[in-house]
Amino acid sequence: MLFFAALTTLVSAPAATAAAPDQQGSPTVGTWNFTVIEYRQIPPTVRHTTFVFKSNGALTLISGSGEPGSGTWAGHGTIISFQFKHILPNPPGGYVMGEETGTVTCNQLNASGSSTTYNDSGQSTATYKVVFTGSKQK
Repeated sequence: MLFFAALTTLVSAPAATAAAPDQQGSPTVGTWNFTVIEYRQIPPTVRHTTFVFKSNGALTLISGSGEPGSGTWAGHGTIISFQFKHILPNPPGGYVMGEETGTVTCNQLNASGSSTTYNDSGQSTATYKVVFTGSKQK
């Protein structure tokens, strides 16, 4: 329960949170190309995003259309969790906060969780399931 409370605190705060402990040597460290399926409408929306997991626990991302984002991640062995804030283009404007957990096997990363969109005023507009499937860049 304490872990969940800490994770909730990370997600509810802007992405400028403290970095996780050093993750040097983790198979997650590096650049990943993701196919992201957002279940907020029928049919689901498919997007492509690049995530960079850094050894200091920082996370950066750039969507397929160029919008930036940042966050944090942590992991032990092949189990990871990550949280991010992704800026949305205008329109619609605003941002997305995501919280995902997943597994890393060889050069494949699969994760799922939820994302919440917020308008420019910071009001929540939708929460939906998200699935990530990624491969590590060589």
